[in-house]
Amino acid sequence: MPPHDVIAIDGPAASGKSSVARALAERLRFSYVNSGAMYRAVTWHVLQRRLNLLDAATLIRTVEQSKIVCQLIDKQSHILIDGRDPSPHLRDDDVNRAVSLVSSIPRIRQILVAQMRDYANKADLVMEGRDIGSVVFPET
Repeated sequence: MPPHDVIAIDGPAASGKSSVARALAERLRFSYVNSGAMYRAVTWHVLQRRLNLLDAATLIRTVEQSKIVCQLIDKQSHILIDGRDPSPHLRDDDVNRAVSLVSSIPRIRQILVAQMRDYANKADLVMEGRDIGSVVFPET
């Protein structure tokens, strides 16, 4: 069990997870984490390096060697990768096109799931995204 309370909101794309999660986090005064933003951040990171997205080994090595810092600031998650803030680019067209491919790589998922679980060591959370209730925090 995580040391803090975690409310997991799981579901498919465009199902209203983000709206519900943000509102619930605000009402409960919990921190809000969007797991999809983490996958988008890593996708942006590998795109910036102009890596071959079909070369899983190179993508994995790049993510493993990158410094990924996940912070909670004003009850919102913030991600820095190698000191850079990908936030303004998370909805860029190239990220939209590539995020499914990058997030389907098991080792990258494993790295980010560990980061997601670490958020629960920091604060009470409402975390939303695919597989949050079934994989990341199945005990919630």
